[in-house]
Amino acid sequence: MTVAIVILIGGAVALIGAMLRMVLLILLAVVFAVFIQGAARRLARRLSWPRWVCVAAIVSAFALVVAGTAALLGPSVAGQAEELARRVPESFAALRDKLESTGLGARLLSTAPEPGSLLESNMFDLSGMSRWLGGAIDAFSAVAFLLVMIAFLTVEPALYRDGLIRLVPPAHRDMAERTADEIEARLFEWTIARFTAMAAVSVLTGAGLWLAGVPMPLALGLLAGVFSFVPFVGPIVAAVPGLLIALVQGPMIALAALGVYVGVQALEGNVITPLLQSKMASLPPVLMIVSQFVLGASAGISGLITAGPVALLLMTLVECVYIEGILEAGDDDDAGD
Repeated sequence: MTVAIVILIGGAVALIGAMLRMVLLILLAVVFAVFIQGAARRLARRLSWPRWVCVAAIVSAFALVVAGTAALLGPSVAGQAEELARRVPESFAALRDKLESTGLGARLLSTAPEPGSLLESNMFDLSGMSRWLGGAIDAFSAVAFLLVMIAFLTVEPALYRDGLIRLVPPAHRDMAERTADEIEARLFEWTIARFTAMAAVSVLTGAGLWLAGVPMPLALGLLAGVFSFVPFVGPIVAAVPGLLIALVQGPMIALAALGVYVGVQALEGNVITPLLQSKMASLPPVLMIVSQFVLGASAGISGLITAGPVALLLMTLVECVYIEGILEAGDDDDAGD
């Protein structure tokens, strides 16, 4: 009986986790669809083109930018990425040698497993290969699902928006319309702010690492820009490969690289993002941290990626539905009486 209860609880937790990841993927698709629709709407107002022409133009422009960037930078980035993959293990080996030269480091390393044994035990047995293959299949399925959802939401956004609003009682549909408009506007502004900040982080990090003498600044700069989509956590993860490579070049270069990463993030957090958010949707830092902690613990990487949109969505719902729709509406009724 106890075993059956444990199995049922484990199955329920797994099902809830899978459903949560699916909902977060849908939300991420909504964010990108809102960005495409918002950009197309603004283009249509300027050029008086039909909406579908503007959507096609924006998607085509995005595809051309990606293809052009890949064609111009692809060989260089691919070479640097290959060099990065080669240097990271070398950096670990160099760091291990330096630690072994000290008494405390040698004692710490004596308790750590050998990297080769980990690779041999986890990557080259059948179960390890099946886990890697399963993870790759899951990632491919998630990307394919995301692209399909973006396509459907972009082609017919009114169909899904009107369907959701019809679920609201008729007396509250005006409020639902206003809330939907506000959510769409804030998501678009948030996406613009994030993409602009990502581009700035990529350029500043790459230039700073180049000036510091760190190898592969282009690949490391692009990596820092992409990972900065996830605030707080992403920049820390992106800095690890660059610091490892810089450490091999020498302690002074490593310190310079650390200064670049810390300086760029300080500039992004205190100057770039506040300037963007002064005219765009902003999120309180505490709300963002709590959202990342809760969603990261419950949904993993998909939760970290969507923590910003989720926090923005909840904040907008509280403001539009609870504060404006209930509290302030109740105050107006009391004043009228």
